[in-house]
Amino acid sequence: MSDALAQGLDGLAEAAARLHSTRIVRLIFVALSLGSVMGLMVAQPSRVENQSIRDTTPAEIDIGSIGTYVRVTGILDTQGAYRTQYRLGVIQLQGGRYIPLVVPGSAGAVYVLDEGLPPHAPDEFVTVVGQVMTGIGAQPPLFIQVGYPPNVVLAHTLARCSGVALLGLLTLAALGAWMRGQSYALALPFATPRDQHAAPDLLWFGSLGRAYDEAVVRNAAASFQATPFQGQLEGAGWQVVIRRLRAAQRFTVASRWGRLAAARVTFEDNHGLPRRGVIAARNRAILDAVLQVLSYLR
Repeated sequence: MSDALAQGLDGLAEAAARLHSTRIVRLIFVALSLGSVMGLMVAQPSRVENQSIRDTTPAEIDIGSIGTYVRVTGILDTQGAYRTQYRLGVIQLQGGRYIPLVVPGSAGAVYVLDEGLPPHAPDEFVTVVGQVMTGIGAQPPLFIQVGYPPNVVLAHTLARCSGVALLGLLTLAALGAWMRGQSYALALPFATPRDQHAAPDLLWFGSLGRAYDEAVVRNAAASFQATPFQGQLEGAGWQVVIRRLRAAQRFTVASRWGRLAAARVTFEDNHGLPRRGVIAARNRAILDAVLQVLSYLR
């Protein structure tokens, strides 16, 4: 059972390593993250949650109504309509047309911008839904711009989905960063290593260094040789030089062969740079011998 779990965890770590090294996956991840952030920014549920439509009369609309959405019923007095005009040098520009909305027998009126008005006959009651705006320059001090408020439910749904997506992406990013920090070698804290006869004598998990563009390998079979000044792990077309072993933490690693004896090593390479990685072995005796040799390096 422990070996099956180890192989499963190894498959998970292998998938994470492959995804992290694939450029198209990184681009898709960045695009999804930006899309989630933009979804949160565009939705802005806090701005639309109170934008309900209020039933009112023209006389009740005042400066306190600016920015709110109202529903007003009355008669559009086209005789009192006027159009704003702006002069630009010798050129006179035509602006918007504003029509007073009145209720017969009631004092007060409110101007309505003549854009998007519902069909209506002269002197016929019409219901207008729109946002109360404040005028600038030649515009009326207050007027209604026809239109319905943003879809509050849709805004909340978009914000919620964007938030969940962003949280999921951040969680995946944090998990991926943690796995990379572990050299994609996952530990089995409650399992003891087992002599895996089918596994290579030594394995390397981790970066190959600058000489190999920081490429990361896993379950990479290696041979070991040492001189009085350095130890060297060699694989198919790569090598890792350990000039000085700084620390070695033993644990049981999940590998494709099952649970193996391993050690997380912090060391100084042949360029004097600090490095980290994981050395695993087919059995504990081989690992002990390698670590003992590395401990003698000065």
